[in-house]
Amino acid sequence: MKLASYIEKALSDNPLLVIGSGSSCGAGLPGMYQLSQYLQTNIVGNMGEDGEVWTKIRKLLNEDVDLESALQSVPKISDSLTTSIVEHTWACVAKDEKKTMMKISTGEDICGFVRYFKKYHHTKNKVLNVVTTNYDQIIEFSASVAGLQSWDGFNTGIVSYPISYSDFHSRLIEIKIRGRNGGVIRDEVCHVKIYKPHGSLSWFKTEDDRFVNISNVGYSDLPLLRESNLIPVIVTPGIGKYLETHQQPYNNVIAEMNHSIQETKSVVFYGFGFNDIHIQGSFTSLILNSSIPKIIIAKELSESFLNIIKLEKIRNYLAIEEAENGSRIISDIVDEGSFYEKNCWSFKGLLDIAWGAE
Repeated sequence: MKLASYIEKALSDNPLLVIGSGSSCGAGLPGMYQLSQYLQTNIVGNMGEDGEVWTKIRKLLNEDVDLESALQSVPKISDSLTTSIVEHTWACVAKDEKKTMMKISTGEDICGFVRYFKKYHHTKNKVLNVVTTNYDQIIEFSASVAGLQSWDGFNTGIVSYPISYSDFHSRLIEIKIRGRNGGVIRDEVCHVKIYKPHGSLSWFKTEDDRFVNISNVGYSDLPLLRESNLIPVIVTPGIGKYLETHQQPYNNVIAEMNHSIQETKSVVFYGFGFNDIHIQGSFTSLILNSSIPKIIIAKELSESFLNIIKLEKIRNYLAIEEAENGSRIISDIVDEGSFYEKNCWSFKGLLDIAWGAE
């Protein structure tokens, strides 16, 4: 099969989008290395055991051990140090997110998501599914600019609380009367379901252990968050990945995410490293399913993903990474060689191949 035909077919099936940190780095938000540097600079070890633990972690980071491994190297991290790591992780990403929001709101389609959502807005596909391990809200901003509502486990509004998808969905049914006989037609409003198994910059836990979504809270608001005893609800690298994900909104979101994985007819992984054991198992049967087209795009394909190919644990796939003056292709189904002269390793480039350049 030709590369363009494979991409067109996968996109025509309303694919599940799986968005990893590579997409956010490309949009100007910090990656793991920048986060590691930020934490080293901004977290000051407290008295006693916290100081000793953080000193050990910093020593490993200075030896170029990756952040997740460094955080997992200590047997126990106290609640106070965990809170500090969570707060500073949130602050590191939040400090650049406002710039991203301004760019998207003034017409710059940073990743290509606005074009993607607009394309599907007036089609028969009423539900667009996106899994993202990123804390940022690029997906939410892009969906809003495209005129679509989105569900991420919370109700709509500037301040909102967890809501089940079934309750949210019930409000997206339009009753229309058509024809001379006044026939009643139930029509569903197109919307985006966003699954964020690592949490979001807009999610917080209150002092009485409730979860709340607060829009437009930025880096400069960190002192106010502390004053209000609001703790960011994000799953940080290496710690806490199995501690709170059994609670709302996580369990609701993950249940819906797993359902969308089971039902999808195609999938596009963008900037996803296949390094996250927290959700990796959810995709095992999907990537082995030879009837489901899979597109994997990244600036550089991760060693973890290349190992999946080597072990033949993926079938019916097209993997693309950046190459000099074009893209490098790895596939078990596309027969156009290992080099393509155009950029199709970015999401924007992928859409250009399928739908033509804007």
